Amino acid sequence: MARVHYSESLPKGKGKDLSYDKDMYKLMNRLVYDMAGRTQATTDSAQVALAEIGYLDPEDVDSHLGDKTLGAATRYLQNYNRESVWERIKEMGKNLFD
Repeated sequence: MARVHYSESLPKGKGKDLSYDKDMYKLMNRLVYDMAGRTQATTDSAQVALAEIGYLDPEDVDSHLGDKTLGAATRYLQNYNRESVWERIKEMGKNLFD
């Protein structure tokens, strides 16, 4: 049976720190929204990263882009949307008063 993350809280993954990771956010964004530019390497990297933080079970790392992988990536994007927006606002403001 598929495990889907519907909770509003972060999964209690082990190993990697569960704080916002800009590069991982970009990877999940490419996986979910960039259908034309999506590659097998993107899927593989995303599955390994999601398994490291507990969003996917290790046996689900199978190089297949299915519902489990897309669901976990979407949950990651939803959980870290606020941090991503704040990061972009800070980047826009760097040269605002220069």
